[in-house]
Amino acid sequence: MGSVALSARGGYGQYSITAGQADVEAPFAERLITITGNSASDRVQNLTFAHTDYQLTDVAGSHGKTTCQAAQTYTAFADSNWHNEKYEMADTLPGAVEVSNADSVNFTGNVIKHTGADGLSMPNDAVNCTVSGNYITDITSSGITLGHPQHVYIGDGNTSSREKYPTGVEGLCQNITVSDNLLYDISVVHGFGGCAAVTAYYGDSIRILRNLHAGFVIPEQLPRTCRNDCTKYNILCRKVQWE
Repeated sequence: MGSVALSARGGYGQYSITAGQADVEAPFAERLITITGNSASDRVQNLTFAHTDYQLTDVAGSHGKTTCQAAQTYTAFADSNWHNEKYEMADTLPGAVEVSNADSVNFTGNVIKHTGADGLSMPNDAVNCTVSGNYITDITSSGITLGHPQHVYIGDGNTSSREKYPTGVEGLCQNITVSDNLLYDISVVHGFGGCAAVTAYYGDSIRILRNLHAGFVIPEQLPRTCRNDCTKYNILCRKVQWE
């Protein structure tokens, strides 16, 4: 394969890299994402995220979507009483926009629409975040999903379990405010009819305030990870689901 030798004077020595054995990164792109407006008076704002697909869950080569209820899917065959398994067989659905292991990320004044599964998803370790003033519409499952059904306990992931997040990566969603959003036409596809506009699993200090059409799902079992949450001043239209 040949080699590339770099010689330098002044005591720096000689370096040799053999082609085919080295991991060489040679990027062509100067930028990954560019967001720019036209002028100081014509700035970028109110982004729209639209048109995602969902290929359903792959379990042993079969694709489908099934669960007990709410915006989630089974990823394995398990005990018919999912409470016994602490929901290790369940996973949230993909979001058009997803945020995990993040601090102080805010979504304000955007549009999320026409999604194959969830709209905005913050399934793991999202803290100090705000979701405010957004229009979320034509969503297959949940408009906004916070937390994960496996967050009954934090830090219990190991090789013998089906925990999605390993210890050190798994984290509770905390101190999140969802306010002043319009959620319209949520859970619109047959087979996803049990999904609420806003779904929150085992969060700490989750505030759901002044939203229009915000059905709210909370867990049936309330461990210590689910605490200090509140929902106030929302207008709920057509459906509210309490598990």
